[in-house]
Amino acid sequence: MNNEIHTEEYYIASIDLLGVKNIIYSDGMDHHLNSIRKIYKSWTQIFNDSYFKNIRIKFFSDNMVVAINADCPMAADRLLESIGWICSHLLKCGYKPRGGVCKGNFYIDDIFVWGSGLVDAYLFESKKAIYPRIVLSDDVVSAASKHLSDFQIYKDTDGEVCLNYLKAFGGNKDGWISDIEEMQSVFNQEFQNYNERAHDKVLSEEDKKIYDKLLWLMQFLEENLIFWKQY
Repeated sequence: MNNEIHTEEYYIASIDLLGVKNIIYSDGMDHHLNSIRKIYKSWTQIFNDSYFKNIRIKFFSDNMVVAINADCPMAADRLLESIGWICSHLLKCGYKPRGGVCKGNFYIDDIFVWGSGLVDAYLFESKKAIYPRIVLSDDVVSAASKHLSDFQIYKDTDGEVCLNYLKAFGGNKDGWISDIEEMQSVFNQEFQNYNERAHDKVLSEEDKKIYDKLLWLMQFLEENLIFWKQY
């Protein structure tokens, strides 16, 4: 009997949460430990629903892998829709998701994940995403349906093609306006603190990177708020 395991072709997303290293060190009362675990647990339960039966997900600390076998019907769309819902939820809870989505060889079971597709997705997340955005490889973009491409996929100012997770399916105009305004409120104080320091030119190189990410995020939120108000 051959018990060897093998990789198969998947669409794979590698997602992490920006700034969690500092959060972990400052989480003396374990508030964020409980908050993030609650979010992860809710999505583990959601993915048990029959609609998501082909979506596979693994959480570890501030990282997650979300994947679907490429042979599944509408595989790319289903993965991108799922990522959109997860990322918008994370942002509403005060955590900044950054990720990459690729197509490639992948293996997942109850113990571990493996494959060149996972490495590619991780490199997209760690090297290309930079900001709280989800960067897509060309083969993921080409596999997405026209409706999803027209609505959720866009080219950012630096040329990277990304998923707009603030246009995830399943919401409505008023709900998105309310959620985005709540997100703005969640991140506004943090942004203002860095913005004032930037104007006073007292930011370290590391703080400058954080400020750039917050500036991108606040602009992203405002652009999407304007979209939904005009929708």
